[in-house]
Amino acid sequence: AGTWYTICAFVLKGMSFITMPLFTRILSAADVGMYSNLTSWITILSGIMTLDLHTSINLAHFQYRDDIYKYMSSIAVAGSVVTAIFYVGSIIFSEQITQLFGIPAYMLHVMLIYFLVNPAILILHAKFRVCLQYKQTIITSLIPAILSVVISLLATIMTDKNKLQARVIGYYGVWIVFAVVLYIYVLYKGKSVKIEYIKFAVPVSIPLVV
Repeated sequence: AGTWYTICAFVLKGMSFITMPLFTRILSAADVGMYSNLTSWITILSGIMTLDLHTSINLAHFQYRDDIYKYMSSIAVAGSVVTAIFYVGSIIFSEQITQLFGIPAYMLHVMLIYFLVNPAILILHAKFRVCLQYKQTIITSLIPAILSVVISLLATIMTDKNKLQARVIGYYGVWIVFAVVLYIYVLYKGKSVKIEYIKFAVPVSIPLVV
């Protein structure tokens, strides 16, 4: 299993390494800098926006082994609720936040929508790792990674005007759609949201965010 995880990580990093020169030639220097700014903010804010509740799966797998999908659906919804609260605040103070982050409004919306549904991917990957289900991890990692790069590259090439917007929406749009599918799967398998599970997850996860 460890070998396959290593191969998967190598492929993912290799894709970024290979495609970076392509996007650098297609996009202007300002667009490349803006895209890097967006990805930096996504990395910085990811844990805060979702509370990193997926990190509690390791312990929950032993505590709630028979109800693990109920646990997963509970923390997925909890993470989305936290993001939704931030989203509402971002809409109210949109002008101030976009100025602070140095990104246009559409990037802010893409980032927040991504945060709303991305917990489903993180939660499933955490569960797969605990259960040593490496094939599922690799499949749910490589498919969206490959599609997002290919679609964003094609969108950027085929667009004449706003190539940066095509790059952003093409890449994160794929991840959002994929995350929505997995989110529905998690909710279908769990079929419930229990406060007990959220109370268990928050104390475990918040110290890792801080």
